[in-house]
Amino acid sequence: MISSRPSRLLCIIPLLLGITLSLTIQHVPPLVKLEHRLFWFPKPQESFVKRKPLTDFQLQVSDISPLDQPLVETRILETEKPLAVTDWLFALNAVRTNGATHVTISPLLSWPDPVELELRALEHEITNFDSAALGYDLRRASAPTPFPNYLTPSILTKVEGDLSTIPKVNTITIPPSITTGTQGFRILENAQPKIESNSMTIPLLAQWDENILPSFELASLIARTDTKPDEVKVTLGKHIQIGDSGIILPIDSSGHIIVPSDSERPGAAENLTVLTDPEKQESPPHLLILSKASPPHLRKFSQTISHLSSRISRDHQSYRRLPFWAEIPFLIFFTLVLQARKPLALLLIPAPFLFTLFTQQWFLLLPPLLIFTSFMGIKKALKKKSPKERPRKTHKKR
Repeated sequence: MISSRPSRLLCIIPLLLGITLSLTIQHVPPLVKLEHRLFWFPKPQESFVKRKPLTDFQLQVSDISPLDQPLVETRILETEKPLAVTDWLFALNAVRTNGATHVTISPLLSWPDPVELELRALEHEITNFDSAALGYDLRRASAPTPFPNYLTPSILTKVEGDLSTIPKVNTITIPPSITTGTQGFRILENAQPKIESNSMTIPLLAQWDENILPSFELASLIARTDTKPDEVKVTLGKHIQIGDSGIILPIDSSGHIIVPSDSERPGAAENLTVLTDPEKQESPPHLLILSKASPPHLRKFSQTISHLSSRISRDHQSYRRLPFWAEIPFLIFFTLVLQARKPLALLLIPAPFLFTLFTQQWFLLLPPLLIFTSFMGIKKALKKKSPKERPRKTHKKR
């Protein structure tokens, strides 16, 4: 049998280890990450888990189902033919003067032999908007070109996951003439969107060398939410979080997203020539300019951006770690139950999960797990060291 002194050690040592871990775990990042992975919570049908800050053991589980209505009213203008630099200059000045503060331009702003003075004037006009999103086209060529410096401000720097699955590119199909604002690729020639009867699968990311670039759709959301590209958090296979805007976009491992694709485009599009009519120049803050000659997925851009901008995370449940005055007594009770060697200990296994479910308090799993493993290890070691009882010899009478 095990003596009383080893029996006390069997109880005290695991308890001290568990309490020590409970008091110091927030200072050990690998253990913090492991605790987050072990954390169990009631998960809604479509959710986003926000851990902020990590060492405080606080998280929020938010529902990100789309809203019924878009967040902002957007005016949609269309161009029937390529416009000259001065035409764009006049049009943008007109809508900005009459209320537009954010502009998204789908047609490629590129001219073979432009007048430099006109380009600088147009660029200055675009910078006068609170935000602007412009597009360009990418492809993967046999002869790669150097990464252009004007795309550096649009690089996404906070990307987690296997980057090898993101579509690769190495050149711009047609260099844009205007490089201000937030830039995003309109077309990936080697990764075209997949369009079905009621949905589209579009790429939101592209990789040029070690640089991750946003699509035109993603760049538009970044611009209209006043977010910087380096504030966008990408977790491949899970989601894209656009800064603190609340917009959460679910993506697959290669950065693609599925969006609805109805046969009819929502919202009426006006021709850009309406700007010449003084009675129709009033504009809401957000302006979207499309081109009738664009590919199908860009023709549906207003529908796509309306769907993506409505994917706002709404607080569903918030979890905080238990205070020490409640956590330590449970560890003591858990250790005493183990010491009693009763089947009651098995009933405590679901206790942390049930406690979290009904109280929305985060109960750390690593400290009791350490207590249990160390208790069983010490118990096994003591059994090996204790002398085995020899069987008594019985003398038979002759």
